[in-house]
Amino acid sequence: MKIAVFTDIHGNLKALKSVLEKIKNKKADKAVFLGDIFQRGNDEIECLELLKNSSAICLKGNCELYLERGRLGRRVISFD
Repeated sequence: MKIAVFTDIHGNLKALKSVLEKIKNKKADKAVFLGDIFQRGNDEIECLELLKNSSAICLKGNCELYLERGRLGRRVISFD
């Protein structure tokens, strides 16, 4: 079984599209994203939507946890 693992997209839609295309071309059985969609790039929402519509298993990274809970650990938004 081939498993593709990737992380730290940080709003870079061009890079995310490239990674997902490479995963498809390599015929990976599963793709796992280890987090950090947000915090730096210009296309964070587009990256989130693309990952939501992909078959990748997505874990929250520290950037998602900061966005969700704020710096003080209180829930601010929900990704559900």
